[in-house]
Amino acid sequence: MHITYIVYTKKGRKIMGLGFSLEDLFDMSQVEEGDEPVFFSKTGNLNLSASNVLHRGKAYKYGDTGVAYSEDGKTLLSCPAMRPGTVRIHEGVETIGDYAFYKGALSAVVLPDSLTRIERSAFAESDLTQITFGKGLTSIGDDNDTERVFSNCKCLASVVIPDNITALDNYSFSECSNLTKAVLPATMTKIGSGVFWGCILENTVIPKSVKTVGSRAFAGARSLIFEDIPKKLIAAIASEEDDSRCDFIFINEGEKNYTKVTYNNTTLFIPKFIKSKFFKELVDDFDKTWFSSPKGHTLFLEGSSLNIQTDTAFAEYQSRQTPEAFSFMNKNGKAMAERYLLKKRQDEFVDLLKTGAIDRKLLPELLDIANKNEKTIAAAYIMQCMGNAPDDVYDDTYDL
Repeated sequence: MHITYIVYTKKGRKIMGLGFSLEDLFDMSQVEEGDEPVFFSKTGNLNLSASNVLHRGKAYKYGDTGVAYSEDGKTLLSCPAMRPGTVRIHEGVETIGDYAFYKGALSAVVLPDSLTRIERSAFAESDLTQITFGKGLTSIGDDNDTERVFSNCKCLASVVIPDNITALDNYSFSECSNLTKAVLPATMTKIGSGVFWGCILENTVIPKSVKTVGSRAFAGARSLIFEDIPKKLIAAIASEEDDSRCDFIFINEGEKNYTKVTYNNTTLFIPKFIKSKFFKELVDDFDKTWFSSPKGHTLFLEGSSLNIQTDTAFAEYQSRQTPEAFSFMNKNGKAMAERYLLKKRQDEFVDLLKTGAIDRKLLPELLDIANKNEKTIAAAYIMQCMGNAPDDVYDDTYDL
């Protein structure tokens, strides 16, 4: 059996053989003179992230766990990317450096009260599932959109922001695509651009203390609850149809094409992408009065595609039974029914038929599509609507 390991040097990396003897283990003869070999910690952990700090031009030192610190010990520069489990950062560390835990295998991190700054992409693309913040942080990231401190942590499903953090700056949790829950404190005043861009937040409460919300801050969210309506809310939730930074990843068939927004116990459904010719006007004109106005109840018309418009109209009709939404669904019923039958879950298709917006003349054609695609639940309900099935087709109780 032969084991290989990687040595990182200033000139790149070398693949070296590793046998079972100690002599082989410490044989670095293949490393050219002047190269800096890979570091082994006292605990035997191989620091695969060593190359991240060797080129910084800064003084650094390694602790017993293979973690690199600045000479004064106040900045954590790098942690072995392969270190799993919970990482507890000791008191005295004030800064976590660029890419320190980038693509790391850690599942949880406990931050010290002494920590006051987390730098660019420090935890980006890591396996984090839990973050415990210390009391020293007052903001996460800064106005530079390259910070992305916790960006693209696909395993992160929830995060609780403590009272001491008053600002979430640009893209700090962007593309955490499984993040459904974010608890924000009543002390929060700023949510920067793209903070939760690409997250699927559900019923997240935005406290009234938040006065500044950046563009695309909540792009991709499923549902939000606002205690007050900040300026330019539309820009924080929706995007222009030709925005090159928003590539329609949020409007696939697995996600809703709209965001449900609640304020003062009233709900609006805002399309995730809006026609460019209407976008700026909507951003400037929208305010809290729209929640009780026909202008807000017909926002589905501003969607950038027919799929977005019909999905948003369907949600609007289910919530309020507005005649405008019903009329729009009826006008586009054939395309809408076929897409729901083939792409959506069958229960959504059934709910669509229950609205009565689909012309009954379409039922035979829809039944044929359902049968050909083995959509048995949908087919049964269509037959019931056509009078060819008993009313209790969904009753799973059997008389014996």
